[in-house]
Amino acid sequence: MFEVTVASSVLIVVIILLRHLLKGKIDLRLQYAWWLLVAIRLLMPFSLFQSPASIFNVLDVGKPVSYVVNPMHQAQPDIPDGINHLGQPGSFDPAVDRDLADNAALDKPVASDPVADRGAVNRVLRTVWLLGVGAVGVWFVAQNVWFCTRLRKTRQKANIPESRLPVYLSTRVKTPCLFGLRPAIYIPHDSLDDGIARKYVLAHEETHYKHGDQFWVFVRCLCLILHWFNPLVWWAAVLSRRDCEMACDESVLNRIGDEHRKAYGNTLISMIERQARPSELLLGATTMTGGKSAIRERIEMIVKKPRMLPSTVLVVVFILAIAAGCTFTAKSRGGTIEYPSPSGGGEWATTFAGFSSG
Repeated sequence: MFEVTVASSVLIVVIILLRHLLKGKIDLRLQYAWWLLVAIRLLMPFSLFQSPASIFNVLDVGKPVSYVVNPMHQAQPDIPDGINHLGQPGSFDPAVDRDLADNAALDKPVASDPVADRGAVNRVLRTVWLLGVGAVGVWFVAQNVWFCTRLRKTRQKANIPESRLPVYLSTRVKTPCLFGLRPAIYIPHDSLDDGIARKYVLAHEETHYKHGDQFWVFVRCLCLILHWFNPLVWWAAVLSRRDCEMACDESVLNRIGDEHRKAYGNTLISMIERQARPSELLLGATTMTGGKSAIRERIEMIVKKPRMLPSTVLVVVFILAIAAGCTFTAKSRGGTIEYPSPSGGGEWATTFAGFSSG
């Protein structure tokens, strides 16, 4: 888990930097697609193969230390006459010497076992991680069951023949969304008053369905459940959710034409709920929520159609290939290094370089 956390965190940082540097210069569907790399690395509990390009060659993690007795260590010499068991002149009574030796052993500090200490720490961390997974998992299930129950109690079927999916009106949703194992579109009651607005809303949610976003939203939630402790994963979830909406906008506008760009933007932006809550990241629905920065970025991308040059595509593919090669691979196996253990006592520590503990 430690290596997965390190590798995925590095990959997230690379993609966030790319997203910032190439803002407005890259196809929004590609910008959304590259989060798939992060999801795969988060859910893959192992590295593909060993490579000298792996980041773990630089970070030098995942190397267990085993302690072995120094073969050069020899037994203590016999105690000469006139010297007691403590190496001091004195009593020759074995019983007295034995008592003195036992008392000295009690006063001598006992060296801790680094391997045992590390095992105890790992067990504690594993327990904390499992408790967190259980808590966030329960939160995810409870929130989605509650949302589904609330929709079923309040929904009304809308007769819209041109829609490819079932459409329901509900007073419990503030923005249009796609939700359910058998996906259906849920929209507020007043969204059907304007025929043009209805057309844009249906086109937007049907595009989510076409992109498979009802599936990817659960992949995102699974990543959050397993990596609840990593703030970078939560940040990636926020940005990927934002990129999902912008990729959907771009696909819709490519289909209905640029002449609808302004009207479509005004319609969709007016439906965005301004109060985004962290709990919504664990909701299995394509709700449109966002803060000021998210709304501003979405408006910019709708008004200004991104233009992507072929050279930009090559640069992005090249950087992502390098990032994947560095984060999907394990440390290359090296030699064996021996050095005295911190506990002393004639022991040596052997580090097997390149051994990766998944």
